[in-house]
Order: sequence, then C-alpha cells, then structure tokens
Amino acid sequence: MGAKEFLILQLYNFCLAIINFNSLSETYFNGIDMGFVYADVIVHGIKGSKILKMLIDTGSTYVVLDPETILELGLIETPYKVKITLADRRISEAKLYIGEVEVKKRRGPVFIAELNTPVPLLGVHALETLGFKINPKTGELEEISPEGGYILHNIYL
Repeated sequence: MGAKEFLILQLYNFCLAIINFNSLSETYFNGIDMGFVYADVIVHGIKGSKILKMLIDTGSTYVVLDPETILELGLIETPYKVKITLADRRISEAKLYIGEVEVKKRRGPVFIAELNTPVPLLGVHALETLGFKINPKTGELEEISPEGGYILHNIYL
C-alpha cells in the first residue's frame, strides 16, 4: 500500500470514528486497546435470579438478554418495543422488559431488550444506574457515583 492509499484509509477510519463517537469507548481515541470487558452480573426477576457473564457494551443502551433467559427469570414485560441498531448497522425491533441487576453488591432496576444474542450485554444505562464506568487503562469497573445515581433537588422549595 502506497502513502496515498494509507492516508485515505486513515482518513476513512477517522471519519468512521467521528460518526460512531457515541458508541465507541474513549480508549479508541487514547490509543489504548483494552479488549473486551466482562462482568459477573446477577439478574433478578419474579421467578428467580441467575448469574450471567455479560459483555460490558458501552455502545449499547440496554441490557440485552435472549428470550429463554427472560422467560426463565420471569422478567416484567412492558407494553413497549424499541428499535435497536446492531453492530453491523441492521435495525431490529425488541420487546422491552424490566428487571434488576446486581454487580459488585450494587443493585438497580434496568430496562432489558429481548434479542437472540450469543452473549448477554450490559449496557450503559445499567452501568450509570449502578454507578460504574470502565477504567480505560485497566479495563476494570470503577465506582464513579452513588448506587442509583444522582437526583437534582432544589433546596429552596
């Protein structure tokens, strides 16, 4: 590959990074490759609880579980469906459920999208609800806020 082709490829990759900025980890821009990050997550439903090894996906809004796990745990179905953009840019519609997750002894309610996925996903809303972020240097979960998050309150009311 010549210098011109290499420069075009680099420019193309930079444009993709800008387009996908919200779904990319900050580690991409810092030049750190931390790889995949997993966490042991306890998912609680009406029928029971289950420990799942979940891929932490900061590009995913929701927790994503397969239909069998949702049925097994008795997660609460909402009347809502959501459109999800998959990693390959296909659009899929998914039923939305409510459940509770627990990571490192922190618990919180989450929205769970039903999708046939080979690996359960822990999305960014769950991370924020539990008060975690991924440390880009270590690839570990790091506490950043109180369990349940912050609520703005007007003290002058």
